[in-house]
Amino acid sequence: MKSMYLEASGTSDLSENGGSDGQASTTVDIAKTTTVGVPGRGLCVPVSAVPEWPAVALTHRVATPSGWKSVADLIVGDTVFDGDGNWQRVDRDTSVFRNLDCYSVTFDDGQQITAAASHTWTVETRNGHDSGFVELTVSTTELARMKLFRRSAISVPVAERLSPDLDLPVDPYLFGYWLGDGYSANGAISVGRNDVEEVTTLLQDVLLSYEMLSSTYYDYNLAHCLNVRNVTKPSRGAVNQSLFQRLRTLGVLRNKHVPDVYLFAGTEQRRALLQGLVDSDGNVTNRKGQVQFVNTNRRILDGFVEIARSLGYKPSVRAHPTAGWLAVFQVADDYPVARIQRKASRLVPGGRMASRRYIRSVLPVRSVHLKGIGIDTDAHQFQVEGGILAHCL
Repeated sequence: MKSMYLEASGTSDLSENGGSDGQASTTVDIAKTTTVGVPGRGLCVPVSAVPEWPAVALTHRVATPSGWKSVADLIVGDTVFDGDGNWQRVDRDTSVFRNLDCYSVTFDDGQQITAAASHTWTVETRNGHDSGFVELTVSTTELARMKLFRRSAISVPVAERLSPDLDLPVDPYLFGYWLGDGYSANGAISVGRNDVEEVTTLLQDVLLSYEMLSSTYYDYNLAHCLNVRNVTKPSRGAVNQSLFQRLRTLGVLRNKHVPDVYLFAGTEQRRALLQGLVDSDGNVTNRKGQVQFVNTNRRILDGFVEIARSLGYKPSVRAHPTAGWLAVFQVADDYPVARIQRKASRLVPGGRMASRRYIRSVLPVRSVHLKGIGIDTDAHQFQVEGGILAHCL
C-alpha cells in the first residue's frame, strides 16, 4: 500500500545548512499545503508525519563537542548530546516548518524553549491516587492543558554533558579562581586573609607543574594577594609561559569571561573551573548547603551558569541589590563544588528539586520557523542550550 504524501505548493525558502543530505533544506508551509501525491512530485512529506514530528525553534542553540550550533545549522553527521549526556550522531533531520502552532514552555529556573504544538515531552507528574510519581509522554498541546499550578506538578530531568579532557592553556581551577578574584590586567590573584594559606596549598601542585611560584603581598586595600610568576624568566616562544602570557593568549586580560574552550572542556575540567569560581566569588550557605555566586560582570556570571548547567545543576539568576547579579543552585550530587574546606563542609546534596526542572507555564506564541532532528537512541532526546531535553525523531 502506498503512503499518502503532502506536496508543498508555492515557492520554497532555502536555509543554508538544512536537509537530511546535508544540503539546503526546503521550508514546508503547512498552511499552504494543498496537493496530495506520491514521492517524486516536488517536495513530498508523509501526511502522518507532518503533525507528529518533534520540532523546536531554529534559533535555539545546541551544544556540540566543537561548540555551539543553532538548530537551523544542524545537519546529518553533526554530534549532539543526548539525555544521558553522551555524544550521539545526528542521522536524520526534517525540513524547516512554518505556520505550525507554537508554544513557549517556561521552567522554574527561567529557562525557555519554543516548540511545535505536536512536539512531544517525557514528563513526570504526581500520581493522582497516591503520593508517587508517574512518567508520561505528551504533546505540547496536551501539556498546556495539564494543571501546572502546583509547585512540583510536572517536571523533566536535569541533564548534564559528559566529555573527555582537553589540553587547556590554564589549569581550570586556577583559571576559575582568577576569573573570580584575579586582577584583570595581570596574573595576580586576591585571596581572603583567612584563605590565603589554604589556597596557596591548593594551587601548589598546579604552579609546580607550570614551573611557577607564588608570593604573598598586600594590595592597597590590605587584602592578601598571590603574585604568580615563573621560577625563571621564560624566553620568547618558550613552552613554559607565564600565567600573564597564558591569559593574554586566551584573550581574557581586561576582558574577563569564560571562553568556549572551557565551556566545552572535559567534565572534570568544567567541575574544577566551577570549584575555582565558587572558592573565589562564591559562597555556600548554612541553609541546606545552597551555592551562591555573585559577580558584577554579567559575562562571568553567564559563564558560571552555563558551566553549572552543563554539570547537571539547576541555577537560577536574579539581580543582586548591591553587587550586580546572583546565581543560586542546590547541589544535586556528592561531587564537591568547592575545595576550600569552610565552604565544602557546608555542602548538602539536594533531593528532587535539585535534579528536576519544573514546568511553570505553557503559552501559545506567534508561529516561528521550526525544525527537528533524529538520533539513534531509545529515549530519542537531545539537549538544547541550558540542558533542556527536547524530543527528536
